[in-house]
Amino acid sequence: MLLLEKRPQELLARREFLEFRREALQMASAFWRISFPSLSDPSLQKLATLSIASVDGLFIAYQTEGADFRLHLELIGRGLMHTAQELQAAEQTQGPDEDSPASSGESQPNESLALFAGK
Repeated sequence: MLLLEKRPQELLARREFLEFRREALQMASAFWRISFPSLSDPSLQKLATLSIASVDGLFIAYQTEGADFRLHLELIGRGLMHTAQELQAAEQTQGPDEDSPASSGESQPNESLALFAGK
């Protein structure tokens, strides 16, 4: 909510939140780099962003709906690992800078990768 608010009295809180978020993204990217050292920087950034966004959504669901935190965290983790493996396979076959099938309108082997790849 801090990102959506534009009131001057909340500028410091928003700045602190953004700094914390940048640090979290850097830590997530570092985790993915250790786990998948051959991935390109853009793929690592995508995974880091997806990681943070997924956990943010889980936190909101847990707080508002009482979602099963452990179960959903496990499912998110599996989805993220699968996405990382798909990104790695795509980079090994077509390279990190080449156009992906997602940009040309061809079907993707993994729909979650197509939605997140952003190409």
